[in-house]
Amino acid sequence: MGASGTLLTAVARQTIRHNPCDCHDVVAARDFTHDPAGGFDSYAFADWLARRVVASPPEARVKYIISNKRICSGQGQSYPPGVWRPYTGSNPHTKHAHVSVRHGPSLFDDEAPWGWSADVPAPAPPPTPALAEPALPIPATFPAPVPPYPLAAGHWYGPESSDPKNHSGFYPVDRPWIRYLVLVLTARGWAFVEDADHFATEFREQVVSFQRYAGIEDDGLIGAETFGALHAYAAQSAA
Repeated sequence: MGASGTLLTAVARQTIRHNPCDCHDVVAARDFTHDPAGGFDSYAFADWLARRVVASPPEARVKYIISNKRICSGQGQSYPPGVWRPYTGSNPHTKHAHVSVRHGPSLFDDEAPWGWSADVPAPAPPPTPALAEPALPIPATFPAPVPPYPLAAGHWYGPESSDPKNHSGFYPVDRPWIRYLVLVLTARGWAFVEDADHFATEFREQVVSFQRYAGIEDDGLIGAETFGALHAYAAQSAA
């Protein structure tokens, strides 16, 4: 694969350290060293490639990209293509970008130019989607009446996870409630909550702070108990 022809070019300036796959016995991944002083900004490259994933026509060869504590999926994966989300692996990928290519010889052996050049202007980023409207009006005072818990028993709101009982905002149906909960916690005085309709890691940290104040399990997840406490406890600023 190549930055302009094949991604396995000198632009990476790095030895391949990835293992071949069992199905085709090929290495379908490459790391690109972050070296702005030397003429290669891996952050800019990763952002450019993420936009290429959803361009018209899309760059179909990308499986995923990891760069600067973020990960972005390509076409045909379980996550939406071209959308950055937090990456929490042990290597934050701040010193290089990682690109994995989808399997099948028609993809990993495709030598068509990728189009990257440091001199090529990046495509304009897509417009930021509007946040979902909160599911309910935000209470003006606390304690407030507790609405019916919106999830099935044993389900909760939390950061992105493969657990089917977890609701992170990955699916649009959950976003109005997550934005509601974000705004409720903000209204309660937790000032460091960013307005959002996805359950971000930073939001979880503030949920933990509230749970400790309320004297309930501080797992950072919003289940039925925390949902009720967010409404029932008297207002108090976060410590």
